Amino acid sequence: MNTKKTLSKFAFFQFLIVITVFIFACNDDTAIPNSNIDLENAKLNDFPLEEINYSDIEIIQPIIKNNEEITKGEITITVPYTVISLNLTLKSVNINTSEFSIFPDVGVQSFFSEKEYVTYKITSKIDPEKSLHYKIKVLIEEKPKEEKLSLTTFELIDVNHKDKPYTDIDLTTKATSQAIDSLAFCLFPVPVNYSKLTPAITYEGSKIEYRTNNNNFKEYPITTGAEIDFSYPNTVDFKISNTDNSKFKIYRIIVDTDYPVIFSGQTIIQPNLNQGEFLSHSVTVPNVKMGSTYNGVGVTTWKNMGNYPISNMSPNEYTNTTGPVADLNIFTTTLSSTGGNINPGEEGTVNIVITNTPMLGTYKSTAEFHLRFNQNSFRTVNSPEDNYILNIGYKKFQLNIEGTVTN
Repeated sequence: MNTKKTLSKFAFFQFLIVITVFIFACNDDTAIPNSNIDLENAKLNDFPLEEINYSDIEIIQPIIKNNEEITKGEITITVPYTVISLNLTLKSVNINTSEFSIFPDVGVQSFFSEKEYVTYKITSKIDPEKSLHYKIKVLIEEKPKEEKLSLTTFELIDVNHKDKPYTDIDLTTKATSQAIDSLAFCLFPVPVNYSKLTPAITYEGSKIEYRTNNNNFKEYPITTGAEIDFSYPNTVDFKISNTDNSKFKIYRIIVDTDYPVIFSGQTIIQPNLNQGEFLSHSVTVPNVKMGSTYNGVGVTTWKNMGNYPISNMSPNEYTNTTGPVADLNIFTTTLSSTGGNINPGEEGTVNIVITNTPMLGTYKSTAEFHLRFNQNSFRTVNSPEDNYILNIGYKKFQLNIEGTVTN
C-alpha cells in the first residue's frame, strides 16, 4: 500500500469537508447578525400611561443614519394638574415585542420628573447591538385660575310700552331660602307687561343658560336674545358655568316695578326712561261728629300693578300730621283684600277708621308705606327687614288723608 497516496486522499477529503462546512455556514441566516434589522420599526409613536390620561404629548424621534442611532429621541408628556404622583407606568407600546424589547418594560412603574429625564431603551432581540433610546420627561399642567362667574348686566326694555321703559340689575343678593345661588332684582320705573321681555345680557364665565319654572336649562342666545315670560307665577333662572362645567352659579331673576301699588284715580308720571314717580294720592273722609267713630271700609281702592302678590298692610309711619291737637293722628289705615294677598292685576280696598275725635276741626295725615320683598314666599310686603325680607329698592308710596270733626 502506498502510504503517501493514502495521506493525499485523506488530506483531500479534509479539504472538501472544510469547504462544505464553510459554504453551509455562509448560507445559515442565524450564524451572523441580521443586517436587515430596521431600527425605524423600533420607534415609538405614543407613550400611554396606566395611571392617568395625559393632556398633551410631544415626541421628537431619534435620528437614525445607516441603521444606527445618531441622536436619542425625546418625549415630553403633560399630565393634568389633578395627578397625585409621578410614579407612572408605561401602559403599552406600538412596536413588535417579538422583535424588540423595551426597558423599563411595559407594566413597570418609573418615577418621572419635570426636570430630570428617564431613559427608555428599545433593543433588537436578534441583534442586541441595535437599539434606540428615548428620554422621557413628565410635566404637570398649571392649575387653571378660578374663573369668575358673574351676571354683570341684565338689561330689559318693554318695547311695547309707549315710553320704552328700561331697567338693569338694581340689586344682587345671596339667596337664603331657594335652591339657587343669588337673586337679581330688576325694577322698571313704571308698570310694564312682564310676560314679553327680552334680556340683553353680559356676564363673566364660559357659558350662560336659562330655564323657566325649574325646567331643563338651555343655552341663551346672547347675540339675538330670547323673549321670556317673567310674569308671576313663573320663575326664571340663569346659569353661568365655567369652561369644563365643573362650577356654575344660578341667578333667579326678579322683575317688578318701583311702584307696584296704585290708588284709584292715581296718575303715573314718567319724566324720562330711568325714573318713574307716582303723585301722592289724597282721600277725604266724610265729616265725623264729635264723640263718634267712622268705619270707612272700602273708602277707595288700590290695584297691584307689580309682578308679585302683595300682602295686606298698614302704613309703616304717618307723617305731616296736623290738626287741632298737635301731632295727633286720628286715622287708622289698612290696605286689604278678602284673601289676604292681592295678585298682580287685582284690586283691594283702602280702609280708614276714626275712633278718636277729641276736638273739633280738620285733621290731616300722610300714611307712608315702605315695601319689601319676601324671598321665602315671593311676595311684596311692608314688614321689617330680616334675612328673608329684603329692601330691593321699591319706592315709598303715600296716601294723604283728611277728615273733619264737627258738632
